[in-house]
Amino acid sequence: RRDSHGSSDPATWARRLKRLRTFVRWLQQFEPATEVPDDTIFGQLPERQAPHIYSQEEVQQLLAAARQLGCHPGLRGLVYETLFGLIASCGLRLSEALSLNLGDVDLRRGLLTIRRTKFAKSRQVPLHPSTAKALGQYRWTRDVAGASRDDDAAFFIGTRGRLFGKPMLARQVERVFARLRNELGWVN
Repeated sequence: RRDSHGSSDPATWARRLKRLRTFVRWLQQFEPATEVPDDTIFGQLPERQAPHIYSQEEVQQLLAAARQLGCHPGLRGLVYETLFGLIASCGLRLSEALSLNLGDVDLRRGLLTIRRTKFAKSRQVPLHPSTAKALGQYRWTRDVAGASRDDDAAFFIGTRGRLFGKPMLARQVERVFARLRNELGWVN
């Protein structure tokens, strides 16, 4: 059976009913005859998976695998190695790392400026000296490869064909991450 929006997934129906249930409970205080739908009609909602905290060894394996991407020596592997290393060392969200511009990365002071975070705030993140050094090596290679050096240019860039120098997309990074996880034999 399908609903009016084309969904045949009971989990979708359960999520919609959960939202409706809150409103119906509120309405019930004014209209006592209002029935509150049972939360088991479409089954239980799937629980959100607990996040996996990567060990230092797993992070090192991931960075080594990322380094092997593309031609050697090449920018593509360095982009992913640096991106994954920055996320791991600073605890950034993928969207925060991908939205960095050259002007947001102050290597002299060892400081990142994260703009437009999840809650629309900005913050500064101090860098460990080893992270700042890795970002500096990436920046030098990126610049030598011919990418824009403007302060508002994307820090992490695409490296293939017409995507060269353009900001990376999250789905592109997620595909590469999934591929590397498979190659490393990591499940889930």
